[in-house]
Amino acid sequence: MLKPGGLLIGSTSQLEPFHSRSTANPTPYGLSLAFASAGLTTAELRPGIDSLTLIVRRGVGGGRFCDRWWTRESPLNRVLDVYARLRGLEPQSVNAAKLVLCGQFVFVAERPQERGSAGEAEA
Repeated sequence: MLKPGGLLIGSTSQLEPFHSRSTANPTPYGLSLAFASAGLTTAELRPGIDSLTLIVRRGVGGGRFCDRWWTRESPLNRVLDVYARLRGLEPQSVNAAKLVLCGQFVFVAERPQERGSAGEAEA
């Protein structure tokens, strides 16, 4: 439970190869719907490492070479950024493309303030 104005911040897996048998792997869209049904608003969805990089990482057995993409932009996300700059795409479009292809994403959801609460100005 969140108090009015409270934030729920976290991350979840999506399209990660080792989660292929999961029965509760939310997508960005599915998680947004779950938030809405719980009375929360989705404040932010931010893609993490892309799924292709995770698949390659698993195929080559991980290691330090691949580990750097947990803390930096992963290769496919870099390609999408370059493509977006060349085509003049809006940041929202780039973020949406990265979310479709991501292996993990971060979310922020908020419980709206109650109407007429002490912190709001009365009309």
